[in-house]
Amino acid sequence: MKKDYDKPIFLDVTNVASGDQAIEVRYIGEIKGLCDEQAFGVLSAHGTEEASASLIAFAATTDIDQVVFLTPRNTTKYDHILENNSVAILIDNRADHPDSINQISALTITGTATILGGGENAGRENSEKLRELFLEKHPNLVEFAHAPSTVIVVVAVSRCVYVSKFQEVFEWNKV
Repeated sequence: MKKDYDKPIFLDVTNVASGDQAIEVRYIGEIKGLCDEQAFGVLSAHGTEEASASLIAFAATTDIDQVVFLTPRNTTKYDHILENNSVAILIDNRADHPDSINQISALTITGTATILGGGENAGRENSEKLRELFLEKHPNLVEFAHAPSTVIVVVAVSRCVYVSKFQEVFEWNKV
């Protein structure tokens, strides 16, 4: 089926230079806004033999240093994170702008995932704070969040790549 949307503003990739504080403030604000506005993202994880992509409900800390999601233990994403804790999360707003490719923004967050809740890595107080952060954004998932098989996964964000206006790219290195 043919989709009807506007023509792209940028045809080639336009890298937005970091180092200019006003530009950084603008784009970091847009990144935070996208994380606040969108409830779901796509987690990319890679096990020892294959990659997987999974839809996740997520919440991010206000400084975007951490992204939190929950998963049952008996999932491919859980197994892949145990095998290889380097992950990426894609968050976008394409559903909000079906008629304009130039208004769509996408954010790829890369980082290191740690599984909390029921394991030796879990600091009980920190786990509860992260679960509360998640539930503030997703109150309808309270039963899932407290299920015995559910674990908390926290991603320590190392890099954000924000794409807007089809090809305008801003990179934010967090470490």
